[in-house]
Amino acid sequence: MLFPRYRAPAFHDSIYALCAQSGFVPVRAQETNTIHTAVGLVGAGVGVALVPASVRRIESRDVQFIPIEHGEPRAELAVAWRRGAAERALIDRCREIARAAAEAP
Repeated sequence: MLFPRYRAPAFHDSIYALCAQSGFVPVRAQETNTIHTAVGLVGAGVGVALVPASVRRIESRDVQFIPIEHGEPRAELAVAWRRGAAERALIDRCREIARAAAEAP
């Protein structure tokens, strides 16, 4: 299961790069626009999917999530806030937390 490139180009490209590093090219039999649909299709036996680790929180008795131990793709993140927001201290704290998380091994 793959996500269409137009929906998440960086994620899509990181999956292809990870597969290439592992010596294969994924066979794109099915594309889906949502992670929940991908997990449902995997549970129905349609195929496998590389998904963000956070998807492990989705409960499914038919799907097992196995962490990728080497060559893990990383997602580039940004913090979004409203222009001119008065909560400057909160915004600065969010940026600190995001930076610390990005630098963590």
